Amino acid sequence: MIAKELISESLIPVRTSDTGNSALLVMQDFNVHHLPVVNHQELLGVISEEVILNHPLTDDIGSMEIIDGIAYAQEQDHLFEVMRLLVRQRLSTIPIVDSEQKYLGTIHHMDLLFYFAETYSLAETGAIILMSMKKSDYSLADITRVIEAEGGRVLCTFVHADDQQDSIKLSLKLSSDDTDRIIETLTRMGYEIEGNYSKEQEYLGLYQDRYDSFLHYLSM
Repeated sequence: MIAKELISESLIPVRTSDTGNSALLVMQDFNVHHLPVVNHQELLGVISEEVILNHPLTDDIGSMEIIDGIAYAQEQDHLFEVMRLLVRQRLSTIPIVDSEQKYLGTIHHMDLLFYFAETYSLAETGAIILMSMKKSDYSLADITRVIEAEGGRVLCTFVHADDQQDSIKLSLKLSSDDTDRIIETLTRMGYEIEGNYSKEQEYLGLYQDRYDSFLHYLSM
């Protein structure tokens, strides 16, 4: 997936002649805190809700501080690069430009989240197991063999390394909600199980947490 394939057709930019109040109304409609500022297909940057609220709402956008520089992605950028740029600038939307730097459209951060969840099997039914271990003890192949021996299957993984603690936190999305035997075996082998989310309502929030952690990793 590349950036141009995830552009929202409904999210509209603002112009320098638009008032702060009109920009806020658009932000409210789309539940975002940032909008691209575009004049005649030229991307000038991104305006934030915070900046607008620091000015009289009747002021036009052109008189306010606009985020420029790298607050955009190229149409051929991979999804991971779009994520990295979005989180580096702490944006809720990110504008997309073509090879001539002309504005093409905007990607909503929630569209990234939904695509991320679907692509990495997060939307499928199944439990999530959270594990922690020393870096020297980490072997995904060994862990996967244990899970498969107990009748499970790993759909996707997320790894977060803590360099200060020399440890790893591992999130595993499995193909089944039945994790009792898997957890029992992993525990017996010395792995620390920090959490077991086997109900959909319990781990919906975890999707956002894992996504946020992944974005934090990309921004490093």
